Amino acid sequence: MLIEHQATEMAQMGKRFNYMKNTLSIALTILTLTVYGQDKYNYVQFNKLIEVVGTEYVIAHIEDRGKMFKTINRYLLFIIY
Repeated sequence: MLIEHQATEMAQMGKRFNYMKNTLSIALTILTLTVYGQDKYNYVQFNKLIEVVGTEYVIAHIEDRGKMFKTINRYLLFIIY
């Protein structure tokens, strides 16, 4: 009788352990995905100003980059100086 009681108790502990392990895995996965998704800032990259000879303009090229450095927008600026 004592052995049967210990066996059922061990089985219940195993079920609780698996439940906690699965719950912890799901919680950490959700936490990781939400923290990664919080990067809302774009990174702006631009080159040097290029003078257009014979005019009062300069040209600049700007790129907006998002997550994983994927180019979102590209701009070509003509600036009067």
